[in-house]
Amino acid sequence: MSARRGLLSDATLNRGGVRLGTAEFYAVVQELAEVDEALVVHLEDVAGGPGELLLFAQLAPVKRILAGADPDAVTSRGSLRNPDALRAFVEFAGRRQAA
Repeated sequence: MSARRGLLSDATLNRGGVRLGTAEFYAVVQELAEVDEALVVHLEDVAGGPGELLLFAQLAPVKRILAGADPDAVTSRGSLRNPDALRAFVEFAGRRQAA
């Protein structure tokens, strides 16, 4: 995996008896230019079900917004399913800068 993109892992996830290599997930994610870093984890189900497979991704525009960039300058709100979701990042960035 690419260390510069923050996509490092050699773990194997066991989801319902099926072994999945995290490298396979990261191979797909690292092709997306808008993803800076990613993490894939499997959470076991205490009741014995298949559990949950979660992918967390840090998107480049979010990182830039958190650094203080104007969201309208670094994103295309029309391409976002929920453009209002950026508000939380803008507010957090504002609190960080005020501290």
